[in-house]
Amino acid sequence: MFWLNVMATAGYMTVARHGHPERYAFDEAAIVQVEQRAAQDLEAFFDLMEAAISGGNTFLASGFSALDLYLAMLTEWSEDKSGLFAKRTALAELCRAVSLRPSYQLAMQTHRL
Repeated sequence: MFWLNVMATAGYMTVARHGHPERYAFDEAAIVQVEQRAAQDLEAFFDLMEAAISGGNTFLASGFSALDLYLAMLTEWSEDKSGLFAKRTALAELCRAVSLRPSYQLAMQTHRL
């Protein structure tokens, strides 16, 4: 439950702040600063996730869980997935494994309409 909370609060909200900095400030200069800080925070968040991955291609050593799906989903908003994965091989492998699951493929097709 701890890691799901981290992903939902720190991860998801940082993705939201990065994608829509105008929702967090009024002044144009402040909006730019919000976006820059969110980009830094995303780097730190994904570094934390990389260090926490304890399974070969799953977040938990015990195997596949909802954490894998949630973490993979958070990477979908990355503007530079190849750069994101180049520095984080465990995250890249987890996301590759998740992307092969038919349920994830269906969810991605559904939401890209």
